[in-house]
Amino acid sequence: MKNHPTNRALQKWLAMGGPARVDRHVEGCAQCQEYLDGVSSLDPATRTGLVAVTAPPTDLQERVSDGVDIRLRDEAAAGAFADLFAIGWDFLKCVIDPDPNNAPPHTVADSADESDGGPK
Repeated sequence: MKNHPTNRALQKWLAMGGPARVDRHVEGCAQCQEYLDGVSSLDPATRTGLVAVTAPPTDLQERVSDGVDIRLRDEAAAGAFADLFAIGWDFLKCVIDPDPNNAPPHTVADSADESDGGPK
């Protein structure tokens, strides 16, 4: 194991035993052994408090899931608004300048030249 187990994993290992990989790591890691010595010298009430403080809230998954749903819904609404704004902007550009190449409009004289077979 290249990384140290989390303090919570070490506490769980200390209380109930644990995976063999944590056993092997603790046997060879002075830092984790020192942490476990410090934690195990605490009275049971303090250890229980430590576990309670480091435990995630029971509704964490629900809150995260709800937050993700809200964010996705908000992003979809913002995307739809942006799409509608873009359509309106494109329509306005077409009304203001119908020629996408920005060429000057044809004059009446140009139309007359083209009607008799082309420019002279």
